[in-house]
Amino acid sequence: MDISKLTLAVVLALAGCISQILPINEYAKGWIGAPIEDLITAAHRPQSYPSRIGWKDQQYKLDGGLVYVFPEREDCVVHWHVNQGGIIVGYHTEGGHCD
Repeated sequence: MDISKLTLAVVLALAGCISQILPINEYAKGWIGAPIEDLITAAHRPQSYPSRIGWKDQQYKLDGGLVYVFPEREDCVVHWHVNQGGIIVGYHTEGGHCD
């Protein structure tokens, strides 16, 4: 395994742990500037919350880009704002347990 694949594997593994420890806003800020494909990969891991609840990918258009929607925990959904280059540029949360 080359170093870039190993680094990505470690980042994705830690992302799952961090989302359970950090407040959602701190966790989400850590994804700003990252490729949406990395977040999608993390969300599709078998142990992730979206996978465990059988979440189906959702997206919609907004201001020349797309918004990808993923739950991070019960009653907390993050809307990830993505530019045309596929980079996460912002987010907003929805739900009562996003503290």
